[in-house]
Amino acid sequence: MREVVNGEVASWGKNICVLPGTESRSTPSARRPDGITDIPIAFTEIREAYGDHDLHAIIECKRIAGSDTDLCRRYVLCGIDRFKKGKYASSHVSRFMAGYLLSGSPQWATCGINRYLDSRERGDDRLGACSLRDEPWARSSVHQRPELKVPITLHHAFLGFRPALS
Repeated sequence: MREVVNGEVASWGKNICVLPGTESRSTPSARRPDGITDIPIAFTEIREAYGDHDLHAIIECKRIAGSDTDLCRRYVLCGIDRFKKGKYASSHVSRFMAGYLLSGSPQWATCGINRYLDSRERGDDRLGACSLRDEPWARSSVHQRPELKVPITLHHAFLGFRPALS
């Protein structure tokens, strides 16, 4: 990500800072960090315009394979639910997840995650068509956050990798 942003010729590329994983606090009153983000992103213009020094985007990353029920469970419990419960991005209404495909396709990963959600009677949390991009690797989901009173929309990118040549 840093390489792409650094090589970007458009002016917006100079406004983005991709940080290493950082400590996060679910609320401003949290005395100690209660999470470590995977890929935090900050925007210089937002900080300068509003004095907002917090992270402006967080990408939570998880390994996924639609046929692996444990990975689907972890994607939900250690990914989606961190946003849903307000551990990450409690003051924001949209965020991002990256699913690193160990096998299968984005469709199979989505089916496995939705199957897990259905088995827990959480059909309202199902992943569906992406509301940002019409791409086969992209999905979106909306999650109610009763304690925060504002739902959060998660945008999911399922990314496959080719084996490195030796």
